[in-house]
Amino acid sequence: MLRLINRKFGQIDRELETEIMSLNIEILESLGEAIFDLDTVADLQQWLDNL
Repeated sequence: MLRLINRKFGQIDRELETEIMSLNIEILESLGEAIFDLDTVADLQQWLDNL
């Protein structure tokens, strides 16, 4: 997942990377689908904040 995120948004900060790595598989699958609707790192952070 981090590879996809970095490809879409460029290198993200370590704190955000750590947060994503701690997600369980079901949430990672949801993020995999949601990434197509996210346009910025801020959108990604907001998506994570709404979990």
